[in-house]
This record gives sequence, structure tokens and C-alpha cells, in this order.
Amino acid sequence: MTKFQHLCCFLLGIVWMASVGHWQYSLQLSSEQTSQPLQIIGTVNSLVIADQNIRFNLNVSQIEDEHLLYSKTFRLSWRDPIWLVQQGQQVKLLVKVKPPHGLANEAGFNYQKWLFSEGIIATGYVKSHIDNQLIDDVKTIRQTLLNRMLSFDLPHSSWLAALSFGYRGLLQPQDWHLVQKTGVAHLIAISGLHLALVASVSYVLIAWIGGGLISRFHNLHYINLHNVAMMLTLFTTLAYSALAGFGLPTLRAWLMLLIFSVFFLCNTHLVAKNLILMGLTSFVLLFPLSIFGLSFWLSFCAVIIICYVFWRWPVKSKGFSLIAILSGMVKVQLCLTVLMLPLVAWQFSYVSSISPIVNLIAVPLVTMVLVPICLMAVICLALKPDWAFELFFLADQMVGYGIAFLDYMLKLNGSYFNLPVFPAAVWFCVFLFVFCGCLPSFWLNKKYLYLLLLPLASYLLTQKMNTWQIDILDVGQGVAVLI
Repeated sequence: MTKFQHLCCFLLGIVWMASVGHWQYSLQLSSEQTSQPLQIIGTVNSLVIADQNIRFNLNVSQIEDEHLLYSKTFRLSWRDPIWLVQQGQQVKLLVKVKPPHGLANEAGFNYQKWLFSEGIIATGYVKSHIDNQLIDDVKTIRQTLLNRMLSFDLPHSSWLAALSFGYRGLLQPQDWHLVQKTGVAHLIAISGLHLALVASVSYVLIAWIGGGLISRFHNLHYINLHNVAMMLTLFTTLAYSALAGFGLPTLRAWLMLLIFSVFFLCNTHLVAKNLILMGLTSFVLLFPLSIFGLSFWLSFCAVIIICYVFWRWPVKSKGFSLIAILSGMVKVQLCLTVLMLPLVAWQFSYVSSISPIVNLIAVPLVTMVLVPICLMAVICLALKPDWAFELFFLADQMVGYGIAFLDYMLKLNGSYFNLPVFPAAVWFCVFLFVFCGCLPSFWLNKKYLYLLLLPLASYLLTQKMNTWQIDILDVGQGVAVLI
């Protein structure tokens, strides 16, 4: 068994993913259900703010008279809802749905693939009907706190909602353009960076408070404070993940923390490679459809690159050193930018030249100052709303200065470059060039690495077209033909 363990695991993986595909296929709606309106009962699973033209996910528990053993997720739109839809409500609606689909174009966002990765099996809209009713008007804690925060009516409340609750539905297209072209889109989503901050603060506070209590009672000296702080940190970070709506990036980070904590409590040493592999395996087992989402690959690629940076350029200074910390941050940010460039260019068709500088300034300020202020403000929402307003007002001022800084950087000449759509093989060659260029020399003669850039150079050269061609584009309601 030991000799063929890798082959056995590979075959088990194939069987597991095939089983998941068969299970997902069995959850699809029949042609009769998609050809006529359906009356469904379910629970709203999305944060909803607007009072008209809303879009939300619904965990359906009943279709017509059939009670479902496992809930199905529908993504619905409602033009003029007859009540204020909120997360946590149980509703009864008449809907018209169809199988999930997207635009059939080679480039652009693959909406159908994203729906599949989110486990959404149908999309549609709510029809006006007398039987549409609100069965249970129970709102989730997340929705309640978000409503309180938005009642403050701050200028940058859309950004505060993203930083505090992971809700990005209020951000406008120009906001997305700003954060994407400057390379800081990862900062407005509650992910591993924010969870690591919460875990660190939680561990320090629990250890500090627990140490003070244990030192006063001799009967408690046998308690291992490190283990207690680690276990309680898991619960605090799980609560923070719930505040973020259990988004997949947050769950990935929490699962990695759980694996690390289990091995820490068992006094078992786990190297970074094994930790990443175990996290990857666990997440594929628990959330198999997420591998079709881009954030899955971006997250694990970023973690692998960070581990690679510390292996290639280890921190040699002993003890606390501000210079060592700053140099480590610079190395990590530069390597993340360079090594992630082929993947970002392949998926989004642009390259941000100001991303390293912006991230060096924005990452410490957002994670060490802005996010803690937002977290304290969220806690105060439930206890002291007046304090929450003051904290959110301070955070709002910081966000305003941050947006002004991003606008200034984006207006610089050459801040970003739009690229044509190239095949994945071209960007893979570029990645190999960058990755091998960062490796130690050893036996590798790096001057031959430039051969890997030939595919990119060939595509960058202007092609002479002596013939005419037809391009057909799917534009949603029909097709566009370019001759």
C-alpha cells in the first residue's frame, strides 16, 4: 500500500470528483420544472440592501408540494418586491427559473462556471402573484448589524460594508475599476489576511487575560495556556467567518488554521508543504465545486508563492528586527506581483505596474489599522451604537484618503497596461521563465530561459491579415456579427 499510496490517492480523487459530478447532476431541475412557473419555499441566503430590482440567493427547501431532503440554491431577481427582502427570512414565492448559463464567448467572465462553483443550480426571477408571502421575518445577525451600520449614512459606507461584513454589492463599477487596476482588490474581501489578523489578536488577548487569571489561582497552574488560547482562537475566528457570511476565501483560511491548530495541540511538527497539501485536500473534499472558481487558485497560488519566497530568501536575523520585517514585506510583495503576473494577465488581460508600490503602503495600513477599527466598530454596534458611529466615522475618513491616493496613482502614466487575450500556454511559458529565473543557479544556465518568451513575443507582433474573417459574439439577448 505504501508503494502505491500516491496512485491510490489519485484514483480516489478521481472517484470522489466523479461522484460529486454525478450528485450535482442529480440535483438539476427537470425540463418540466424549467418550462413553467414554480411555487417554492426557502430561506434568503444573501445580504440584501436595495428595496427594488434586487438579486439574491435562495436556499430552497420545498418545490411545489415536494419537500427536499437537501436544499437547492436558486439565484433570483425581483424587480419590485412587495416587502424588504433580508438575509435569514423564510419566504414563499412563485418563480420562473432556468438552468444556469452564461455568454458563450471565448474571453470575458465565465458566469456559468462561477454559478457552478457556487453550487447554484438555477437562475430566474420572481413573478408577481397573490400567494407570494413572507413566512418568517427573522433576520440574521449579519444582516441586522449591516443595517445598523448603513443607517449612519457615511459617504463611503459601501467600502465599509465590504471591509466589515464582506458585502461588496454596494460597490459601483468605477470602484471595481479602481481596486482592480491598482492591484488591491484582495483587500476589500474578507480573506486569509484578515482572518490571520483576527487570530493573532485573539490569541494574544486570550493568553494575556488567561495568564492574569491563572497567576492569581494556584489551583489553575496546571492549565496549558497556549492550548487553551489556541482552541478559543478557533471559535473567535469561526465567529468572524460567520460575520463574513462563510465566504469560501474565509473558510479556506479557517480550515488552514484548524489543521495547523490540530497538529499544534498534538505536538506534531508540520512543514509548510504538508500543511498546504492537507489544506488543499481537505477543501476539495468539503467544497469540491470551489475548484472551478478563480479565487481558489489565486488563494493557493499566493500561499505557495509566499512559502517559496521564505524558502528562497530566508530571514536570517535573530530576534525582532524592523529592517528584517520591512525587507521581508518588500520581498514577498515583489515576488507575489511578479509570479502572479502571468495568472492575472491570463485571466484579466491587464498588468498593473503600480501594484507593488500600492500594496506596500496599503496592506499594512488596511490590515493593521483600518480592519481593526472596523472590527471594533462592528462589536460596538451590538453594545454601544454611539461608539460604533465614532469608529466608523474614523474608518470612513481613512477610506476617503485611501481612495484619493488610489485615484492619484491610477492617473500616473503607465499605471496599468491592457493586454490582448493570449492562450494559456503562452502565459504558462512566461510563468516558467519568471519562476526558473528566481531559482538558484545550480546547473541551470539561465540565459536559455529567454527561449520561453518566444511564444509571447510571437503573439505581441502585429499579424498581417490578408483575408477577411467573421467573429460572432454572444451579447445576451442575441448575437453580434463582426466582419
